[in-house]
Amino acid sequence: MQLSFYHPEFEKEVRKQINIFDRAITDNDVLSVIELDLSNFDFKEEDIDTLFFFINLKSLFINLGSKNQFFWDHFRNIEDLCWVCWGSKVDFSVFTNMKKLSSLCISGGDYSGIAFENLDALVFLENLQCLELHEFGHVDLSSLSKMLQLKSFALRYTHQAESIATIGMMVWLKELVLDGLHVENLDFLDTLPDTVSIKMCGIEIYGCNDVNVDKWKRFKKRDICEISVKNEWWDYIDLSPLDE
Repeated sequence: MQLSFYHPEFEKEVRKQINIFDRAITDNDVLSVIELDLSNFDFKEEDIDTLFFFINLKSLFINLGSKNQFFWDHFRNIEDLCWVCWGSKVDFSVFTNMKKLSSLCISGGDYSGIAFENLDALVFLENLQCLELHEFGHVDLSSLSKMLQLKSFALRYTHQAESIATIGMMVWLKELVLDGLHVENLDFLDTLPDTVSIKMCGIEIYGCNDVNVDKWKRFKKRDICEISVKNEWWDYIDLSPLDE
């Protein structure tokens, strides 16, 4: 069956992947495609039926509006997914049947007010080792305490992360990335083992003025910069870089 492409960038990327430039692309041709990076453009609804023919994908980077579980059930073989989503919310329960997922990055992109819901649906994805939540409006992080399979967690540019202290319970983590956050405190770091690789940048602390940055030196692997405190006069006190 000959495939049709609405968006030229979609077709261009596919042709590059399968190295076919002199004829029409068929459904059999795309069975060999295991990686697709479509992050350079907004994926069009008109191309969804064509995308469904890529049944052997293991890695997908895509900019796409909110989708239900029926859509994602077509991609149960995916191990690495990066989804820049637009809409009012992302419901993580849509990934319920993607049992092979090992790395998941979800971003609100330009729609940074988007809400992330039902994060607890990821608890049952036993192969999920890396999770990144990027540019969004709200999420409840309490279910992170049950995700014993996670080795890496990244939280970037959020308007509201409910139960952020739950991160301190993730003593099994190998890597933690915090970037572009406004928090009351970072006390939850105190309970993490010093073997965790810590990366923190662009953190604004507004709940307290007494922040001891020296205690973070205990982390053997760390990259900490641009940590500031907003004091009672609404001035910012720069606490970084962290001296050796």
